[in-house]
Amino acid sequence: MPSDPEGNGRVRPRKSRQYGEFDLLSSYWRLGRIRYIGYSFLYSVSAALTLGILTLALSWLPPSLKDLAQGFTFALVTGVWAYLTVVLTIKRCHDFDINGWFSLLLLLPAGVFAFWLIPGTDGVNRYGRDLPPNTPIEKLLAIVAIACLTGGILFLLT
Repeated sequence: MPSDPEGNGRVRPRKSRQYGEFDLLSSYWRLGRIRYIGYSFLYSVSAALTLGILTLALSWLPPSLKDLAQGFTFALVTGVWAYLTVVLTIKRCHDFDINGWFSLLLLLPAGVFAFWLIPGTDGVNRYGRDLPPNTPIEKLLAIVAIACLTGGILFLLT
């Protein structure tokens, strides 16, 4: 029940927290660390699986046509993956209140870790409001991504 702090019989509704919009295909608004890590991982795994499946599906073609089809498939899937990754990174830049051009840090070897480690701004910034809280699936995606990265590094070191 809404509160009546003055005790005058008038009830004021509580202010509900408003959240920003969430659209994975647009570079507008913001994207927090958990979602960035999880969706980047999901896009990468999806692209790899798609390439693998399409490569197997196209293997029955004659060699000259197979190479052309697989090259086109590789270019298309990689282009879609690159677009989606850049969009996510621009939204991540917006979360810590900097211009999307800073997403060019992805071109540096360890640039992606900057987007994993820098905290976003709390509340409203010039790119919009906070997003709704992360869902359990998004948290699980981020945990799996970090576990795969850690496992891969440990495997390479042994």
